[in-house]
Amino acid sequence: MATRKFAAALVFTFLGASWGCSDGDSCRYCHLPHARTSPKPDKQRRLLLEAMTDQERLTLCLPEIKRKAAPLNLPETALVVHLLEVELASLPPPANLRKNGMLKQVISRMSFGHLVAMSMFQLPSHVRAALLALRLRMPPSIML
Repeated sequence: MATRKFAAALVFTFLGASWGCSDGDSCRYCHLPHARTSPKPDKQRRLLLEAMTDQERLTLCLPEIKRKAAPLNLPETALVVHLLEVELASLPPPANLRKNGMLKQVISRMSFGHLVAMSMFQLPSHVRAALLALRLRMPPSIML
């Protein structure tokens, strides 16, 4: 059954049929609009991130997280930012800040949620809970 629907979606997509899909807005295949996915670091940047400590990651990501939180103007985003600031303050200062110009370009294009998720190797449970509360509050069309 799913294969038939997929084939119908392909026919709709490739032929540009004016009649549309028989499933309309409930169709879950490629001819409906999709939220843009968050960019992911390439292998070289992933290796840089893996070599960083939590302090270095938070130091790198927190300014961009704050910038992305500002237009959302929600108490939940302010809470997530505050919790990350507290985490950073509780960690010893990074001994060696690496050159992270290569990473700044890719993190500037990431979503708020993706940045928060990668800002530490393992997010503390209270930060994860605050991020989940924020995601539950947002409409599905807004990508966190």
